[in-house]
Amino acid sequence: MRKGLHELVTRRRALVARCAAQREQAAQLAAAVQQPLRFADIAMEAGRSVKRHPLLVGTIMATLAVLGPARTVRWLSKALAGYSFTKDLRTMLRRA
Repeated sequence: MRKGLHELVTRRRALVARCAAQREQAAQLAAAVQQPLRFADIAMEAGRSVKRHPLLVGTIMATLAVLGPARTVRWLSKALAGYSFTKDLRTMLRRA
């Protein structure tokens, strides 16, 4: 009976070691695909945003076509600064 128990313990140790090696291998494989999957997630979210806001995308495309990329970037930076200022001003007024 002790021989059978000893064989079971030995087999269990070997299986536990094999599982640990397989977990390590799976972790390495997962790390290798993590970056491409992250890019796919970002692309999918961008697609969903375009689907939810087609008017916004059309407006951006029309602005790019009319103004050109350089003027559009300048205009957007000014618009963003104005939005940020307005947002901060509203926050300050609410506190007062």
